[in-house]
Formats: sequence, C-alpha cells, structure tokens
Amino acid sequence: MSHTIKGFQEDQAVLLADKIKAKINEDIDVDRIVRTFQTHGVVSDYTLWRKLPTVLDAFGIDYDEIEEVAP
Repeated sequence: MSHTIKGFQEDQAVLLADKIKAKINEDIDVDRIVRTFQTHGVVSDYTLWRKLPTVLDAFGIDYDEIEEVAP
C-alpha cells in the first residue's frame, strides 16, 4: 500500500473500478476515478467513506448498486 495521497487515490480507484465492473458490469477508467477523488477531496479512508456516494453519483451510479446497504 502506498504512503502518499496520490498513491492512496490510485489504489482505491483501481479497487473501485473493479468493484463497479463486478457489480454492474460497467467499465470506468481508473484515471477518471482518480480525478473525481481529487475533485471531491478523497484523501483518506475516512473521506472515501464519506464521499463515496457523491463520487459514484458523478458517474451516474447509485451507491446502493455498489455497496451493501442494510435494510
């Protein structure tokens, strides 16, 4: 795992792209996800958790489609 913000964003973008592909079979370029992370200020696990719904919304994806949400 990386120790820089840019490295964190790149690592998480790859994981998110893989998760989106597995869940809804949509390909989103990792660089687009990284730019969206930067736009929305995703710099740590905490901000990723808080901003993920907004990040997904930027791609027209509903948070509930990607993450398990308790009823």
